Amino acid sequence: MKLQAYYDRTHRRIPGSFTQNLDTYDVISSTTSAGAAHDLVMGLGYRLVEDDVVNTPANAFLPPRVGRAWSNAFAQDEITLQKDRLHLTLGTKVEHNNGRGLSSSPARGSPGRPMRNRRFGARFHARSGPRRASIATSTHQPRRRIASRASNNVVSEKLMAYELGYRVQVDPQLALSLATFYNDYEDLRSLEPLDRRGRFRLKPAAGCAASRPERS
Repeated sequence: MKLQAYYDRTHRRIPGSFTQNLDTYDVISSTTSAGAAHDLVMGLGYRLVEDDVVNTPANAFLPPRVGRAWSNAFAQDEITLQKDRLHLTLGTKVEHNNGRGLSSSPARGSPGRPMRNRRFGARFHARSGPRRASIATSTHQPRRRIASRASNNVVSEKLMAYELGYRVQVDPQLALSLATFYNDYEDLRSLEPLDRRGRFRLKPAAGCAASRPERS
């Protein structure tokens, strides 16, 4: 069994806007089981993020301090279909967080072990995690008369990624590879320009309430 721990601290200061301190704690436990035809890896993970913002009159995140937690279980199996010729890798990751609930990210491909000449391909699915600006928080910009309130019903941004390539081992010290990638995105959130004057409109994904001006 392998146990890994990780800690990261980010300090970000935007003069006239806000200051953010972000603490991230990660713990991952995994185990490996190798056989004649299968190499199986399984594990559990947990992540805690403490997000503390110092607000200003120009911009405010409410509440200023937010904690978010992720827990996950993952498994990956590399299957030998033809020894030293063809391998298939199957995997999945199931994650739960306090913003989106339960979700899964399956993956499959044929990267296999290093060989002299080989073709490889892969297909992955991923979802975005909860963000401070969209999960259980509000922003307020009184000088611009803008207020927005986030929703826990925001739909995750989704990615379906594909990879296809070929690898050539020229000699023991040199290998050449050629790969192509295709990414398909869904439910992206974006800030879209309305006209040449530089006015913008917030265009949220499905399930997110749009911002609107305050009346004063």
